[in-house]
Amino acid sequence: DQRGLLACGQSNVFNPATGQCNDTVENRKAKILAVIQSNPSLRIPGITNATGMSQATTKRGIETLKTEGKIEFVGPTKTGHYALSKS
Repeated sequence: DQRGLLACGQSNVFNPATGQCNDTVENRKAKILAVIQSNPSLRIPGITNATGMSQATTKRGIETLKTEGKIEFVGPTKTGHYALSKS
């Protein structure tokens, strides 16, 4: 809807049910990649805080980026972190 486009701009999506602007999936993935690149030791809670997204949204974005081969988990499960893929 035109009101949403004017209120949200080109990079967000207007949700008429809530009346709020939501990031697109691509914007959320870009935010996660930027945080991982600048703070490679962060785990999900740190990435969540840095992006301002919910933990569930952050986890979905990370899983998508892993599936796309853009990031990988490095190290042991309890102490590892996410890093940009080398490929």
